[in-house]
Amino acid sequence: MTAVGNPVYVVVSTSHDPNWFYSTLAQSTAAIVGLAGGFLVSRLIARRAEIGVERASLATSFASIVGEFAGEANRYEEAGSWPSSQTPVSD
Repeated sequence: MTAVGNPVYVVVSTSHDPNWFYSTLAQSTAAIVGLAGGFLVSRLIARRAEIGVERASLATSFASIVGEFAGEANRYEEAGSWPSSQTPVSD
């Protein structure tokens, strides 16, 4: 015959402490907000880069147009006559 010892019983507290739930909920929410914020910031940076390229293209086009108008004004000035519909204002 084998001797069987007395079983040991562990008493587990049956009081329900909800703090673990709120802590887990807060951490999970913070992780989700952090991921969403990171995604939005990366999209914002990418969009700003796209706008920068478009802006440089527009600046080049604008400088070209301004140069053309300045060249035309110089040509009229050198010729000594302005078109009658675009007479400059004298001081």
